[in-house]
Amino acid sequence: MAENSEAAAKTKEFGWGIIGTGRIAHDFASDLRFADGARLVAVLSRDQKLADEFCTKAGSGKAYSDMDRFMADPSLDIVYVASPNSMHLPQALRAIRAGKAVLVEKPLAPSEPEADVIAREAVRNHVFVMEAMWIRFLPGIIAVKKLIEDGAIGDVTGITGTLSYKNTYDAAGRLFNKAMGGGASLDLGVYLLSLTMLLMGEPRRISGSWKAAPSGVDLHANYRLHYANVTAELTCGLDDTLHNSFDIIGIKGHIRISDPFIRARRVEVATGTISRKLMLTFKSGLAAKLLTKLPIPHRQLLQFEDRGHGLSHQAVAVMDVLRDGKTVIETMPLTDSSAGLNRWIKSGWNSFSSLTTTGCGSARRLSGAAGMPTEGRAITFAPLTDDGAMSGAK
Repeated sequence: MAENSEAAAKTKEFGWGIIGTGRIAHDFASDLRFADGARLVAVLSRDQKLADEFCTKAGSGKAYSDMDRFMADPSLDIVYVASPNSMHLPQALRAIRAGKAVLVEKPLAPSEPEADVIAREAVRNHVFVMEAMWIRFLPGIIAVKKLIEDGAIGDVTGITGTLSYKNTYDAAGRLFNKAMGGGASLDLGVYLLSLTMLLMGEPRRISGSWKAAPSGVDLHANYRLHYANVTAELTCGLDDTLHNSFDIIGIKGHIRISDPFIRARRVEVATGTISRKLMLTFKSGLAAKLLTKLPIPHRQLLQFEDRGHGLSHQAVAVMDVLRDGKTVIETMPLTDSSAGLNRWIKSGWNSFSSLTTTGCGSARRLSGAAGMPTEGRAITFAPLTDDGAMSGAK
């Protein structure tokens, strides 16, 4: 009897509900077909017509425009919050207090205090909540983490990463609207920071520089994460399309997650003198493309399956954890999202109103009345001491 119960738990299906009808919500609904045991059962939008159209396109799910009715749906087990950043807190809390497991699109919340509230409520209600940092669950990213842990490239000495796409400026649009949690860091920088911290842990210090959009959000940001023997140089932006790869350099080799690294379709591993030099010299362009097709000694190319939009892996991981009766997932614990780097963030940046600093997906929005700082001005954060005071900020 116990064996039958255990087998049933391992194969349990889950009803998913989606809050929001934007692009990422459509992508997630589409990718659920790759997640065994997942069923789309409900969709919530303020506009009933949009919810109806969403369900029709998805081919399943009941459309709602009322939050109470949505949460009361008996087939609903897991809520995916895919609304604008500014709505993550109230909608996540409604789901938590309704006893639903919750997957919140990144960032968990647009500010550290809001993220902390979500984390506290999840613990208080014994409910599973996770930030949808989906790249951590991609097979390519998992493989890279294992390569580093197994010593394939020796001790890591440096990291570089870029994630930047050119977007037409629209002050009212989600990407450039401060009230909606816009900005390069919240939209793109979270991926760079989360991946770096997945591989390296928490940094000792963060420094960097940024450039403001006319609306006040960060248009472009450069981060430096300082570790004992490693510095990670990270760039995100909404102002230009760059070569969006992620490189990990070690004393014995070099790993590159090829453009676009957030899909992790191809990973290059160079462990020979020539192959490493070629990888460092040719990062993008025609020459780099040609090199990937040539047989180079001590260079390995790893290809990974690319299913849909890459979002199904996190859905599978969430359901596996719930089947095990757990409320925390080791790959993306809430402590990474809600706490992030707040122990390393200087608290006195109130004059820098559009700067965003983030940890593994969550962010601390620094705002104040002193106006915008000079574009490109350097920023530096220092770690907090145990009693919350600053220690040696420069």
